[in-house]
Amino acid sequence: MTDNPTRVLPKERRLPKPGTPLLVVGVDGTPGSLAALEWAAGEARRRGDALLAVRVWQFPVNASGFLTDDSIEAMQSDEEEQLELDLFDVLGDNPGVDVYRLVTSGAATKTLFTAAQGADMLVIGSKGHRGLTNVVIGSVSAQVTHYAPCPVVIVPQRISKHEDSGSVRPASDGAG
Repeated sequence: MTDNPTRVLPKERRLPKPGTPLLVVGVDGTPGSLAALEWAAGEARRRGDALLAVRVWQFPVNASGFLTDDSIEAMQSDEEEQLELDLFDVLGDNPGVDVYRLVTSGAATKTLFTAAQGADMLVIGSKGHRGLTNVVIGSVSAQVTHYAPCPVVIVPQRISKHEDSGSVRPASDGAG
């Protein structure tokens, strides 16, 4: 843990230095991802690791011909703001861990893989639905568990600060 867990990292330090002990968590604002954020922050505190919150957004399908630099910047800014709100809602103003941020447009799986290179763990939320594997955990989760460069934990949506985080089991050791 850091000496000053409440410090706000300036925008130019939103990404950790290489070699920083790190847990990466995907945060898209869904209840599953917020449960994953809560669990990952607790695990990062226990380990003394930093936390990298990753938010990946995509351009609206029907907007490709109407995108301008200003509209792209506005979408990026909106996503950054939403991540900050999610972080505050889940972690409050004293998370007890250094929290770095990565907000970008693109493919979620590829971005999570890139962010997780060298990380101690990648944490994602499940959709919480019943049925086939890719419906239960989502297509991104299914891909991540098979190809991630590090161990993966999928946190069920029902996990909250009022439940035992020890009930979460690793989905992958990152070896396969």
